[in-house]
Amino acid sequence: GQPDTATLGQRREVARRFEDRPHPLGIAVGPIAITWRLEHRLPADLFTQFLQVTYDSIMATVKQVERRIEKIEGFRVQILHGRDRRDVRGDKGGVTQYPYERALKGSNHVKAWRDHRFAKHYPGFEVQVLNASGHVAHGATLLTTVRDTYLDG
Repeated sequence: GQPDTATLGQRREVARRFEDRPHPLGIAVGPIAITWRLEHRLPADLFTQFLQVTYDSIMATVKQVERRIEKIEGFRVQILHGRDRRDVRGDKGGVTQYPYERALKGSNHVKAWRDHRFAKHYPGFEVQVLNASGHVAHGATLLTTVRDTYLDG
């Protein structure tokens, strides 16, 4: 077999850089991923590049998430810090991209979207759904009603 090209220091550096970050293959990056790399005899520098590329492709800034939600769901949102409900800076990175490809049915309420789509993927954050005039939509408002405000303007 081919000798392992990674030194202990390189392994620690990879683990440190990607520890506790989500991985597109669904495995936690850390000891399991390092074991995977060693079993497949992937050199440490290529493995690090692979992880960085895949990490960058699934992570986004808050502004990118807000734009994707608007594109998919048909309404604007404002993402807030969960603890004090302050607006989160748009350039804050390391946020998982909004994973859905299709809008939630319009017969659902704003609260259902917040609870089942947003909160599930963004723990520690809150979100406000905005109508076309920029006002916050009440949780009991139907998504169809919110989306229709964007058509009226």
